[in-house]
Amino acid sequence: MIKVVKDFLPQPLFKFMKDFVEDEKVSWKWQDNSTYHKDTATVKADKMFKFGKTIYTHPALNPDNKEFINEKYMSIFGVFVDFQNEHQSHKTEHLIKMKLNLYPNEGKQVQHGTHKDIYSAHIPLSPKHMTRMGEDVLDKTTLTSVFNFHTCNGYTCIGKEKIPSVANQIVIFNQTEHYGVTQSDIPRRIVFNMNVSINEKTNK
Repeated sequence: MIKVVKDFLPQPLFKFMKDFVEDEKVSWKWQDNSTYHKDTATVKADKMFKFGKTIYTHPALNPDNKEFINEKYMSIFGVFVDFQNEHQSHKTEHLIKMKLNLYPNEGKQVQHGTHKDIYSAHIPLSPKHMTRMGEDVLDKTTLTSVFNFHTCNGYTCIGKEKIPSVANQIVIFNQTEHYGVTQSDIPRRIVFNMNVSINEKTNK
């Protein structure tokens, strides 16, 4: 399933969020790679840099098994869960991860590494909350979404489908391999990235 939703947020809310993420006071974290997962030997570092801002990670993804939450940012971006629920066939059972990515203009378009966001080696979620599951079940019950703050020539590629970067547009898809391509026509491309698990037994 790949679903593209245009005009995802009401314009006043979108403008507020866009102004927020573009503010020079945002403390972005430099990241040397966009695909490296230290607990997953099958995923290698792509050596493609970006800036990131983690908003939330589920305890299952953290070494200390404790939830990480940036309260300030969650108070703003937490609404994405409810807005996205309106476009899902099944309700969100757990929020897994939420973050922002900033890709600077490198003077050319650069393809980042192909990857999935969540792997079974991360001890992903299940109805039992912390039980490890196989990759096939994980992919089926995990939704990935990429929301764009800017219209540019950057894009997200899911399988063989190219999804252009259009402001206030989100793409929601069952977890599968995908990659991003940076922009060369504007100074920066900022995206919001979220992973949730769904309960297939629960409809809207």
